[in-house]
Order: sequence, then structure tokens, then C-alpha cells
Amino acid sequence: MDGAGRKKLNEIQDDSTLSTTFLMGHVIKLEETRQHTSNQGKNTQRATGYLADETGYKEIVFIGEKAINAAKVANRKQNTICLKIQDYGYSKSTIYASSLTNLQFMKQILTISPEMRQQILSRNLPGNIDSVIKIHSSPVKSRVDIKGKIVKVHSKSQRTIRSSQKTLDFREIVIKDKSSQKVKVSLWAERANLPFKTNDTLSLTKATVAEYNSTKYINTNNETDIKFLPDDEELSDAESTDEPLETPKLPQGTITSVSSVNIYSGCIQPKCYNKKLINGKCPKCNESNEANAVDLYMNISNVQKKVFTQVMFSLLLSQDMQPSTMTSDALEDAILDLIGQKVSYDVHPNGFFSKISLLT
Repeated sequence: MDGAGRKKLNEIQDDSTLSTTFLMGHVIKLEETRQHTSNQGKNTQRATGYLADETGYKEIVFIGEKAINAAKVANRKQNTICLKIQDYGYSKSTIYASSLTNLQFMKQILTISPEMRQQILSRNLPGNIDSVIKIHSSPVKSRVDIKGKIVKVHSKSQRTIRSSQKTLDFREIVIKDKSSQKVKVSLWAERANLPFKTNDTLSLTKATVAEYNSTKYINTNNETDIKFLPDDEELSDAESTDEPLETPKLPQGTITSVSSVNIYSGCIQPKCYNKKLINGKCPKCNESNEANAVDLYMNISNVQKKVFTQVMFSLLLSQDMQPSTMTSDALEDAILDLIGQKVSYDVHPNGFFSKISLLT
């Protein structure tokens, strides 16, 4: 850190709000303003861009008219001024600036390498990522515009987003491009209900690159456009090259601490994802089949990658850890005994499902 409370972009760590420090950077790129509906149903304007300083760049989201207008000025004058940002939010590698954020224009030029500038400018250009090979080598959140043929359609299910507790229709399909390279596509809400069939040809625009267990895939969002196309001779039928996708190897680490243990009665139906029972019944399936479940945070140290991951797990407990066989104190002791155990772990980036396995 240098200057009076300044943080460089490579020094930021996850905090809900940061008022004792400030950022300085050039707004290199700013997307068009769009309407956004929050989990609470509130409509706001948002504009996403990239903030760069001499150490790197981060995605930044400007929320509300005041912040967006400041961002537009900073973007237009990116070669002569930089933006000073205080009272900002930061989560999952993204900076958030709202009407409460203190934004100031500074006549100061930071050293941004031509290579970094070009990387930012080309990151989300329409059509830039148009093949499966490019998806596997592109950063997460990069824009994808691709055409492919469906080789597999998975059954529709429902998944609950932990952050908002919303339950959405969900489906995965596998597509291949003209090189016969394959990639999974995650579809949400109304897009999961489209009439997909094997060997259909379709185009996806305004989708994004996502990553799960070190494997890249395509994720759709509210802006993704899906169109069914006439058959394309460059895309051979699915049966000719329908090899299974490689199963990713789960990361491994050691549990270094356990916190926020919350034991509750959860539904045993797999489709309900351990939903908490209300008045003895599951609010999702309306059944009363229950078992002890637990929400807990685990800190897992991955020595090979030198990372420290905090993960929230929602687990149904085994039969020998039910109320009839263990007291609450004994149950908590058993969970705390996990500290120091070596595990493999599986964490979905959207936070709706996690699993953990002890290594022998």
C-alpha cells in the first residue's frame, strides 16, 4: 500500500465495504448501461467496466445514475485523468461503486502497459470468444458468442441459489463446435425450459465463461440470447463424436478450522438440497421425511496452490450422527474433530451445492 490509505488493485481482499482506504485507477472500458433487478426486487441502473492501475485490473460495477455518470467521464478521459474511489464494495474479484461511493477525478496518470490495455479492450468484445478452444483459455466472465450442435441434453431440475434463497429451473446441455470440441452450457430459469433436442444447431450470444472444479464452461444469464438455427454442414451429427467429457479432478486440502456450526432438521430428498423443514414439513416438496443436517463454514488450506478457501457446506449427517444416537454437544465435537483432516472438496461458484470427502 502506498499514499495516504491508498490500496493498489493487487492488494484488495474481500470486504463488504471499505471506507478507510481508497483506490485509484483508469476506467479503460465501460459497457452500456442496463437495468438490473436486485434479489429484493429493486430496479437499478448498472454499468460494468474495468478499473486499471499499475499492478493490474479488476471488474468494476457502477450502480445508480450518479456513479454511472462519473464512470462515463472517467472512461472518456482515461488518458488524462484517473478515478479516486472511496467507500466502495468488493466481493468475488469485483469492485462495486454506488451512490454512496465517493468518486473524485484526479489529474494523475498511472502506468498502464499497452499489453494490459489491449487485454482489457479485447476481453468481452462480441464474437471474440467464438470457439470451445478459446473458452478453455479465456478468463472467467469473458463474453461468449458461439454456434454449436447439441450432443447431450440433461434432465431439467431445480436449484436453490444460497445467496438469495431463490429456487430456479436448471438444465445443462453439451454442445460442440465445428472442430468437434465440446463444452457444457448451464441454463437457468426460462432458458432451461426451451425445447432442446440432440443434434439441434443453436447460437448463444452474450453468455459468459465460468469455471467449476478447474473446468471451464458456458454460463447463461438474463441477457443471453439463444436461437435455434437450420442444420449446419460444418457441424457433424452428435453420434459420430459423442465421447464423454473428462471428469475434473477435485481439489484437495486440509481443514484448518470450522466455524458457524448450525444444526437443523433438513429434508432427505436429494432434489430439495437439504432444505430446512418448517413446522415439520419441507417447503419445497411438502414432505416430512427429515434427518439432522448442518450448515457450517470450513477453512481449507490447499498447500499445492497456496490458497486458503472458506466454504459453506450444507450436509445431511449420517445415521450414526442423528439425535437418537448423539447429543448436540457430542455432535458438535464430532464436527470439530474434522479439523486437521485431509479432504477433497467440491464447491460450485454459485454457492447452491457443496460436498466434501475425507481422504484415506
